Amino acid sequence: MSTSRLRLCLLSLALSVGGCAAIEGEPWELSRKGSYGWINRAGIYEDYGVDTRIRFDTNNGPVDEKFHTDLIGRFGFVTGAEYFVADDVSIIGGIDYRKFDSEDTDGFDYDTIETLGGFVGMRWILPYYWVEQGRLRPFVQGSFGYWPTTRFDFDFDLDAPGVEDPELHFRGDEYVFFAASTGLLYQINRNLVFELSALYEWPLIATRDKDVELDLGLPSVPVIPIDTELEPEGLIVLFGLIWYF
Repeated sequence: MSTSRLRLCLLSLALSVGGCAAIEGEPWELSRKGSYGWINRAGIYEDYGVDTRIRFDTNNGPVDEKFHTDLIGRFGFVTGAEYFVADDVSIIGGIDYRKFDSEDTDGFDYDTIETLGGFVGMRWILPYYWVEQGRLRPFVQGSFGYWPTTRFDFDFDLDAPGVEDPELHFRGDEYVFFAASTGLLYQINRNLVFELSALYEWPLIATRDKDVELDLGLPSVPVIPIDTELEPEGLIVLFGLIWYF
């Protein structure tokens, strides 16, 4: 994701730290059992990609190919809720929207990829307290994500003069992943916490469309169904604010 978002994150952190007054009451009362909050995060960096497998039949036999495509994050936003089931241990859930472009891949030209899904996980705020009043604390988190579908269009480069490149439509089924995360929480005041986190995602169930149709637009060539399977994986860095009630 863009360096401007990284600068915004660092600026937000600097302003938060520089403008903090003393916390009323005991620091981190907000992470005791029964507390709850509202989470908002934005993506600032990613090292993310997708492994693609395509299978189809030809007159010369079946084709089964795999390739990797790097994704470029354009926008990502997470909103959700957190509830502490024990002191410093919480359940987190919410929705996650992402927008990606892709690096060039031989033979394929992708449109923008957009996804919307949900997640649920558990966070443990570790028993370490740093800086003034112990405002800064590390955490670890594990979560599962669920995307009901993944939809995008892409062109197949035929590299054939006089023949228009066909457009294909991917309408994938459900996709499930596991994410491990770690980061830092900085308590700004009694109710507000700044969060900086990094997570890595692994696919558990790939998204698949068995009927991506390759239509060359030639009467002599039938429409070819392509079984297409995607497995996204990679690193994402986010920053955000949590308001505890």
